[in-house]
Amino acid sequence: MTAPSLRTTAPAWSLHATIALLILMPMGALALLGLWYAEADQAASAQARREAEAAILQESARQALQAIDSEAERLSARAARSFAEGGALALRRFYLTEPIIGFPVLHDVEGRRLFPQEDEALLFGEDRLMRRAEPRLAALREAATPEDSAWSGDPREPEAPAISCRRMALGEVCLLLRMAPLQALAAEAAAPARLLDPETSSAPSQGMERVLTPAPAPFTGLALAAEFRPAPSRSSPSLALLLAPTLLGSALAAGFALRAHRLRLRAAEMKTAALAEISHDLRTPLANLRLYADLLRGASGKPEKLARYASVIEEETARLSRIVEGALTTLGGGAPAEALETVSPDRLVLSLLERYGPSFGGALTPILDLQAPEPARIDARAFERVLLNLLDNARKHAPGAELRLVTRREGGRVSLVVSDHGARQAPQGVGGFGVGLNSCAALARAAGGDFIWSLSPQGGRFALSLPDHLAEVAP
Repeated sequence: MTAPSLRTTAPAWSLHATIALLILMPMGALALLGLWYAEADQAASAQARREAEAAILQESARQALQAIDSEAERLSARAARSFAEGGALALRRFYLTEPIIGFPVLHDVEGRRLFPQEDEALLFGEDRLMRRAEPRLAALREAATPEDSAWSGDPREPEAPAISCRRMALGEVCLLLRMAPLQALAAEAAAPARLLDPETSSAPSQGMERVLTPAPAPFTGLALAAEFRPAPSRSSPSLALLLAPTLLGSALAAGFALRAHRLRLRAAEMKTAALAEISHDLRTPLANLRLYADLLRGASGKPEKLARYASVIEEETARLSRIVEGALTTLGGGAPAEALETVSPDRLVLSLLERYGPSFGGALTPILDLQAPEPARIDARAFERVLLNLLDNARKHAPGAELRLVTRREGGRVSLVVSDHGARQAPQGVGGFGVGLNSCAALARAAGGDFIWSLSPQGGRFALSLPDHLAEVAP
C-alpha cells in the first residue's frame, strides 16, 4: 500500500508571499509613521531652539539699550555739572575729551537754550551736526523724562548723529552722539549677538541658522542677530532606536504568522505520516485475512479447520477495526480510545505467532524465552502492533536469521525484546529504520512506554517497555 501524499491547494511560495505582503504593508506604514514622527519631532525641536534664541536676543537688546542709556545718563550728568560749574568753556573742555560726544545742547527748565547761545559762532563740524539734529530736537525734548532718555538715530546714515535727551534739574540735556562708537558700545553689551543690517548682511555660515530681533532706538532699522547650529538630523543608530519597537513588533508578528504556517504544514505532514503508518499497520493483517480466506476455501469438509480459520478471520477483523478506529480518532484530533486490557503478555505473543505463522511461512524461526505468563494490565493493542511490526521487519530485512523473543514482567513494567543474529539490510526511511520502527516508537510513547533499538551488521535488537497498570493498584 502506498502512503498518500499531501498536496497543497496553492504553491508554497505564493502562500509565503501573501503572508509577507500582509506583514510588510502594516510594517511599512508604521515605519513611515515613525519617520514622520521623527521629522515632526526634529521640526519641533528646531522651533523650540529658535524661540529660545529669540528670547536670548531680546534680553541682549535690553542689555544693549540699558548700556547706552546708562552711558548717556552719565555723560548728560557730567555735561550739566560742567556747565553749571564753569559755563560754556568748561562744557567745551568736557565734551571735547569724550570721543562719543559730537556736540551737546542744553536748555533750561523754561525751554531757553543755554548752550550753544543763539548768537554763538560754532565750528564747522559742530554747525553741521546742529543742522542735522535740529529737526528732531524739539520732539525728543518733549519725550525726555528724568528716568529715561529719549533716543533718535538712523544707523544707515553714519554722518547723522544719534540724539539722546534727558530731563535733569538744569533742564533738558541733549547729546549729539557719534554713531560708530555708540554702536560699538551697544554691540559689546549685546555680545555674543551682533548688530547688523538685515537688508545688506551676508547669509549665515554654512550649517548654521540665524534668528533676528529688531534693535531698539537709536538703532532703528538694524537688528540683533545670533547664529546657532540646528538640531542634527537623526543618525542611523538613533533612527533605529526610534523605529525599534515598530520593527520588533512587526518582526514578532511575522514570526508568529510564519510559525502558525509551519505548524499548519507540520500538522499536514503528521497526518500524512499517520496515514503512512496506518497503511503499514493494515498491510500485514489484510494479507493474513487473504491467506486465511484462501485456507478457509480449501478446508471444506473439515469442521475443526473451518472453525479455527474462521476464528482467526474474526480476530483479524476485530483487530483491523481497532486499528481503523484509533487512526480516525488520531486524525480527527480526538483523545485516543482506552486500550488497556488485563491479559497475559506470553499469551499475546503465542496467539499472534499462531495467527501469523502461515503468513510468515518459513521466513521466521523464533526462539521463545517467555517469562511473563501472569496477567498484566497493559495497552494490548500497542503490544501486538509493535510485535507484529518487528516480525514483519525481521521477515523483510533478516530473512532466515535466528530470531529470539523475550518477555519479562518486573518493577511494574512489562518488557518485550526481539533480537536477531545474522546479516541485515538497512531499511530506507526516517532515521534509516523505515516506517515500521518509527511507528513502534510512536505507539510506545502513546501507551506511556519506551521503545529503543540498535542495528549492526551482526543483527538487531528491539526492546519495548510498557507500564503494568495492574501492579499500580495491587496491594
